[in-house]
Amino acid sequence: MKKKKVPEFKNIGPSDGHRMKRRIKDSWRKPRGIDNKKRVRAKQYGKSPNIGYKNPEELRGMHPSGYFEILVERVEQLNDLDRNRYAIRLSGRLGKKKKLEIQKRAQELGIHILNPVKEVSSK
Repeated sequence: MKKKKVPEFKNIGPSDGHRMKRRIKDSWRKPRGIDNKKRVRAKQYGKSPNIGYKNPEELRGMHPSGYFEILVERVEQLNDLDRNRYAIRLSGRLGKKKKLEIQKRAQELGIHILNPVKEVSSK
């Protein structure tokens, strides 16, 4: 089962000038102006978020790679993971040595790593 494709919900319409595009943030803001065309749902002003874009419950929280994410801080957390369903993300609080240790064990078990450590050889 795949996630639905959702359009980009922009805060600006076709009549907004270049200055407006620079000024307005990318994150969604509900249009509240009395004469706002987007609030009135004029077609040319783009789509607005609504409940119809929601994904099925079993797909919510899924990473685009098709796995569910699990944050890993210890090697022991890898032992009872289903490698076909879950992918791991190495915690940012870990040092490089511990990350490499977890990464090595994950590769042995065939678990997908979302943020692998790149080994750099020191000369």
